[in-house]
Amino acid sequence: GAGKTSVVSPLLALMLAEGSRLVCLVVPQALIMLSRSVMQNAFSTVVQKRVSTFKCDRSLDLEVNLSARIARVCSQGDIMLSTPGDVKS
Repeated sequence: GAGKTSVVSPLLALMLAEGSRLVCLVVPQALIMLSRSVMQNAFSTVVQKRVSTFKCDRSLDLEVNLSARIARVCSQGDIMLSTPGDVKS
């Protein structure tokens, strides 16, 4: 590849995740685990950020504290990963 997952995504997340907005990386289902691993590795040493995964399925009940979790991710400048299907649901 051209480094979108391993270079561009972490750089964009670093630039955008400063605590005033939600940074949500939407990646194909096939890349969710790889992207999570890349983000965790990128933000585990010098610049530390948590990486959360947003999962939504119409057949499951929504997480009760979803709003609070999203607010925490946003206010702490952390990063959320999701897939197009989960965002659409």
